Amino acid sequence: MARPEPTMPFVGRRARRDAALVLLAVAFQLAVLAAPAPADGPYLVHDLGVGVDYPWSFIGLRAQPVAMGGALYFFHDDGVHGEELWRSDGTALGTWMVRDLCPGACGTSAIGAPGALAVLGSTLFFAGHDGVHGVELWATDGTAGGTRLVADLRPGLDSSAPRNFLVASGLLFFVPDDGVHGAELWRSDGTAAGTWLVRDLSPGPESAGIGVLEPGAGHLFFAIAGAPAERTGLWVSDGTAAGTQRLSSLPPEGGWQSVSGAYRRFNSLPDGTLLYTVAQPNHDIELWRSDGTVAGTFFLRRVGYGGLNSVIVIAGDSGYLVGQTPEGATELVRSDGTVSGTELVPLPDDARPYVGAWASSLGGRLFLAVWEPATGAEPWVVDGLVATPLADLRPGPESSAAVDLAYLSGIFSAVAGGEVVFLADDGSGAGLELWATDLTPAGTRRISDLTPGEEYPGLPDFASRLPPVALGGQLLLPTWDPEAGVRLWRADPAADTTSVVRQLGWQSSSLQPPRDFPRFLHNPPPAAWR
Repeated sequence: MARPEPTMPFVGRRARRDAALVLLAVAFQLAVLAAPAPADGPYLVHDLGVGVDYPWSFIGLRAQPVAMGGALYFFHDDGVHGEELWRSDGTALGTWMVRDLCPGACGTSAIGAPGALAVLGSTLFFAGHDGVHGVELWATDGTAGGTRLVADLRPGLDSSAPRNFLVASGLLFFVPDDGVHGAELWRSDGTAAGTWLVRDLSPGPESAGIGVLEPGAGHLFFAIAGAPAERTGLWVSDGTAAGTQRLSSLPPEGGWQSVSGAYRRFNSLPDGTLLYTVAQPNHDIELWRSDGTVAGTFFLRRVGYGGLNSVIVIAGDSGYLVGQTPEGATELVRSDGTVSGTELVPLPDDARPYVGAWASSLGGRLFLAVWEPATGAEPWVVDGLVATPLADLRPGPESSAAVDLAYLSGIFSAVAGGEVVFLADDGSGAGLELWATDLTPAGTRRISDLTPGEEYPGLPDFASRLPPVALGGQLLLPTWDPEAGVRLWRADPAADTTSVVRQLGWQSSSLQPPRDFPRFLHNPPPAAWR
């Protein structure tokens, strides 16, 4: 399949437009270079969308941003070019649109393609739309000239909408729908000739129902749900048709907790052993494991009941998740993938752990929130089976962790520069702000003032499932508010201990919050949390 010819510069009206843009960019760069050095503290580095009345400007709804070659790559709509692939190295001059793939406001239109960014060496794969081929598999080296169509799997304007990207064994695995086989497992080496269907699990145009892909040791795992009984269950693949097989089935009327969208409900230990949860017909939630063989796929422990949100976080050589007793009490479960090594972490009576958005792994230890009647929800550290309070950031029974704000899912913790960065409110009047910790009480401090007073920072709705990505020891994260619009911020926990956030993104003059940003950012929190 021939690659599309690169766009020729300076042709007709487009030449005049491009020349004007070049002059504007040069003028902007000269202005930036001539500007005085900013003072310490939060400051605007670059505004990519001043005066644009466009209500859907945001970052990353389609896929979690990924780092490659010292830059972060993400989807963004500036209100002029539509949703396109952008990159940022954390500076104004290093932040730009990689290529206007679909000229005008149409954008890449990667709708319906979550998980559609992945890095293989010096190549970034993404789901893109150029206005001719539909949403298909593209690749880039980070430059406009190095951005190319890999394969048009569904010829014409119809889209194969590739999603669930996973890089393993030097290949990209993904799930597109070519219009002939339905949505099935494919692989690619980055060339059209090297892109093919691994196995048609559901012959004909019906889709197999493949969920999130997860790496193992020399293979990959995926789950199939909502399909005929002979196809549902846990599957493994080595990238060949013969090596793609089902490991276990689902019980009648049972289901997966692992394919409901929160990626960390389907997680691998460092040795490649998969931990996952299954919902039984009696509503019991069970923890299972698999090493990629039928004999090595088995039940470990009952961990909950009903709608328990069994997010699994890996710390050291174990996975942690919240369990639930038949009486409704919560408990913290730790598993190393063996029956004997699956046990409860001792916690005080009436303690309620939270493993999910407010949990991270650092140095083999687990950072999480634990609620107690006397302290509220505060940060704790778990080392193996030993759980210890880290700090009571908001003294008394009120919580510093916004674990009860279920509707505000932009609550996260992430690791950058050897520290955990998280959101907390210490009750001092600063509101919900960024904090950093090296998992010691002395090294736990607030590092930002994203919003004045007690207003909430406008974090995207997806942040609890796809937290910010570290780039050179820093975090780049978007926020939104009605006055400033969408902005990209840089948080550097190593810079100092008081104010380390740098704003380097853009604005939109939108009066409505973009998609995936909560619409109640500036409302006061519920009295139950405060």
